[in-house]
Amino acid sequence: MKRPILLLLFISLYSLSSPAQNAEVLWDTDLQNKDAYSSQMLGRDNATDAFYLLRSQADGYYLQKFDADNRKIFDTPINMSSLKEAGGTMISVHKIIMLKDRFAALMSSYNKKTSVAKAYVQDISFDGELLSTIKPIGDVHSNDIVSFYLESSPDSNTIVACVAVAKQKKADKNNFAIRIYNKRLNEIYSRDVSVSQEENMNYKYITTRTVLIDNAGEVYVLGSKVKSAYKKELCLWYLDATSDQLRPVNLGLKNETIKTSSIITNSFGETVFSGFYNEPNEVFNHHTGYFYGIVNGKNGTVDNIKMTAIPQDAQSPPFSYDALMPECTALLKKDGGQVWVLEYQWYKNDDAHYGDMFVLNIDRDGALVYCVALPKSQVKLYGGLRSSDYTIYYSYLPMFDNSTNTLSLIFNDSQKNSANTSSRPSQLLTINNRVLVVIAIDDKGNVSKRPVRLPANDDTIFCPGQAMQITDNESVALGIRGNNFWLGRLILE
Repeated sequence: MKRPILLLLFISLYSLSSPAQNAEVLWDTDLQNKDAYSSQMLGRDNATDAFYLLRSQADGYYLQKFDADNRKIFDTPINMSSLKEAGGTMISVHKIIMLKDRFAALMSSYNKKTSVAKAYVQDISFDGELLSTIKPIGDVHSNDIVSFYLESSPDSNTIVACVAVAKQKKADKNNFAIRIYNKRLNEIYSRDVSVSQEENMNYKYITTRTVLIDNAGEVYVLGSKVKSAYKKELCLWYLDATSDQLRPVNLGLKNETIKTSSIITNSFGETVFSGFYNEPNEVFNHHTGYFYGIVNGKNGTVDNIKMTAIPQDAQSPPFSYDALMPECTALLKKDGGQVWVLEYQWYKNDDAHYGDMFVLNIDRDGALVYCVALPKSQVKLYGGLRSSDYTIYYSYLPMFDNSTNTLSLIFNDSQKNSANTSSRPSQLLTINNRVLVVIAIDDKGNVSKRPVRLPANDDTIFCPGQAMQITDNESVALGIRGNNFWLGRLILE
């Protein structure tokens, strides 16, 4: 098959003196009709450069393997025999994570006759074969409010699986079945825990947002304690391996000031609690500032938490009462810091808007390196922000190059946006009029925008929402040509 090569020709709009940057997109493999395609990118095996996708369809789950040039090696069904033998009539894969030499999958088998689903963890080879017997976690009923989590430590040596069941009646408990495994998926220990009796009785239910395990095997659960639809309290818990209760961590902040939060393990193995806060008198849809601290689970504290104000004039939120607080993506830096990319999203007249971006670069101690506002305007007519197939054309792909500390943001833009340097960009009316652009931010916060000139004979549409960065300067991505998905690579040089 001859591969169309899309050379990216860059013209700087913000800094004409910035050096030229070469890049290319290779659309390597025609996957299948997009209307029948459902996939999850799993990652690249560094030992062989093979790349993997999980494909699902009505008759089961398939593991797809591609070589270093993204040419398909095989498309094989995952062996689910042990789950079916356990009595399940419906098999679901809730999450698969890629380890150094295998996959770990959190799955469940549902029995229609009993209305009970059994949750399991299973390791799967890179060839799609089951490597060991299933590891049962527990049973859940069809009327339970359930969430499933599977995460590995940054070094991939420890895995945590969690099945969280939120209570529905006052007398019920919020239950967490948590299992800890080593890299071969041998169980280290298991705990069936709840929150304190006080928390359980005083709140309507508990929602779980994130489960994290660090390189030391310490486990944290980030969630919310809900009293009503309008009153929620953020809470972080630490898993004590000797207790039947999750231990709350004192956040050091008032819940009413926290607008966005996350826990993440940085490159030095520290668990960081960070996010954004607002003051009562803050400007509409602005964040007042951000907070940043290191979690000490054994002491139940967040140490040296800092609150740092953000310049109000650096933010460009939409002036719409339909606006949401911006969505935040956190990227890790090898120096222990983070880069946060915020994207303003809102509805107006039933249209979905993906607007300006706001970027903050934070060092390991939580100090602000730079903050930059970036203009962007994409509109999906009569669309949804988080639904509909066509939203995969919108938003952006972030890539961070740790060798140069440069952030690149890739998105579909309009021709008018790319040619206009003096005013706010116009809306992206149709994908057919778009160009692919890269906004690059160096380690000093200097910005350059470079449009991509696409060959006239290739109309593949880049899907930023279906991409995964795999090296400092390469991402694997999906594109749509006609009615088919293509697998490709985006390379920045």
